[in-house]
Amino acid sequence: MSLLEELYGNRYEHAAADAASGTPVIGLIGAEVPPELVRAAGARALRLHGAVRSDPSRATELLGRAVDEEAVMILSPILDGQLEFLRGILVANDCEASLQLFYALRELHRLGAVTPAVHLVDQRHLDRPSTLRYNIHQLHEAVRVLSEWTGVEATDARLVDAVRESAHLDVKLHALQRLRRSDASEVTGLDVLHAYGVATAMTPAMATDAIDAAAAALASTGGAHHRLRIFCTGSAPIGDDLYRIIEGAGAIIVGEDHAWGELALVPVRRIEPGEGKDEVISLLAASRLAAAGAAPTRSSHRRAAHTADAVRASGAQALLAIVRAGDDAPAWDFPRQRDAVDVPAVLLERQRRTSTEDVAHALSLLRSAA
Repeated sequence: MSLLEELYGNRYEHAAADAASGTPVIGLIGAEVPPELVRAAGARALRLHGAVRSDPSRATELLGRAVDEEAVMILSPILDGQLEFLRGILVANDCEASLQLFYALRELHRLGAVTPAVHLVDQRHLDRPSTLRYNIHQLHEAVRVLSEWTGVEATDARLVDAVRESAHLDVKLHALQRLRRSDASEVTGLDVLHAYGVATAMTPAMATDAIDAAAAALASTGGAHHRLRIFCTGSAPIGDDLYRIIEGAGAIIVGEDHAWGELALVPVRRIEPGEGKDEVISLLAASRLAAAGAAPTRSSHRRAAHTADAVRASGAQALLAIVRAGDDAPAWDFPRQRDAVDVPAVLLERQRRTSTEDVAHALSLLRSAA
C-alpha cells in the first residue's frame, strides 16, 4: 500500500492523533469552506467524508430516507462518537443535504447529543457585487468563530501563509494530474482521487510529501494508453469504490468535475506584498464565486461549458455520469453536458450501489461509440 493510499484510508485516525497531541481539528462539510481559514486559526482542517463503516440507522432516522446517502454516511460516525475529537464543524451551504446536516448537528449539539460545535458558512453563487460582499462577510464571521473555538487569532501573516501553502499544494496536484494524462506514467484516476482526498484532510506538508512520493513511484514508462480514457461527472463518489470498479473494468479515469476531485481545491491568485486579512478573505470569497462549482450551486449552462473544457483538456475519449439517488441536480445537468462535449456520453442515474455489471455495460456502450 502506498503512503497516499494509507493516508486516504485513515484520514480520521491521523486527525484524531493530531487532536490527542493538542492540535485543534476542525471538520469541514462540503468543498466550499476555505481550509486556509482553519489553518490560519491554528487548527487542522479535516473534510468529513462518507467512507467510514458505521451503522447508518440512527442517521437515516434523523435525516430521512430521501436525503443524499453521503449526508447519512457523514453523520453516522459523528453520532457514534468517532469524531468527538473535533473542536468544531464548519458546514457549507452547497446543497440541500449539507443544509439538513447543519440543522441536525446544530440541534444535536444544543441537546448535548454530539460534542463538536457547528457553524454554517453560507456562500452564495449569484454573479453580482452584493453576493460577493455577503460571502466576504460570511468568511469573516467564520474566522471569528474559528478563533473562538481555537483561541488563536487568524492574523494577516497566518492567513497569507495558509494561502501560500495551498498554492504550493495545488502545484503538486496539477503535476500529478498531468502525469495521469500522460502515456509515459502509471498514475491512475484512483491515485489522483486519493491525492485530492489527502489534500483535504492532511496538513499541506504531509499531503505534499505523499503526492511527491506517489509521483516518483509512478512516473515510469509503460502507461495506460491502451485503456479507454474516461472523464467522470455526476455525484461526488463516496469513498474510492466507484473508481476501483471503473478502472478494474479496463478504463482509466483521466479527469472529473465533482467535489472530491478537481472542484475540491480552488486556486487563489498570488498574494501581493502588503495584502492582509481583508484582502486575503476577499480573494478567497471571489475565487469560490468564480469557480466552476458543483451542480446544486451553478447553472447547467455554466456546468456544461466547464465540463466540455475539462474533457478536452484531459484528452478523454468518453464522458461517464453516475448520479446517486437523492442527489438529483447532476442528472439535470447531463443533457447539456452531453450536447457540449465531442465524445460519447452515458448516464447512470438514481444509483444506490453502482454495480460492476452496470459499469461494465456503460463502458461497453462507450467503447462501441468511441
